[in-house]
Amino acid sequence: MTNLPVEINLPYNLVEIEEDGFRDNLLTNVVLPGKLEVVGFRAFMDNLMESILIPSSVVKFALCPATDQGGHFNNTPLVTVYADAGNLSSLPAFPTEEVMGAITASTTTLRDTVDATLQQNNSVANSIWE
Repeated sequence: MTNLPVEINLPYNLVEIEEDGFRDNLLTNVVLPGKLEVVGFRAFMDNLMESILIPSSVVKFALCPATDQGGHFNNTPLVTVYADAGNLSSLPAFPTEEVMGAITASTTTLRDTVDATLQQNNSVANSIWE
């Protein structure tokens, strides 16, 4: 049996998670640092997270140059993504199929940090996204 991590605390000064950074683990809890700016494609693909907080410092979800797909959370049972409402301009049309992965995007709700629904199942639920 393989010992795969289920929880990880990243260093506070980490600014980029590279492609496939935490792919194929059993992560259920990830604390993204407040200085994180870039999340590489497939960074959290194939994990067990049900929610994640995207810090306001994140400005880019990198896509694969060959496919223009990200699949950052593909095959991950994300139910809720939390984001700072002040950061929404840097996360346009999120969660999209390109960023989340086809399966994950259709079942994920985006909420702000005070738990207001901003986007659900790829449908705009709040005018801040329009």
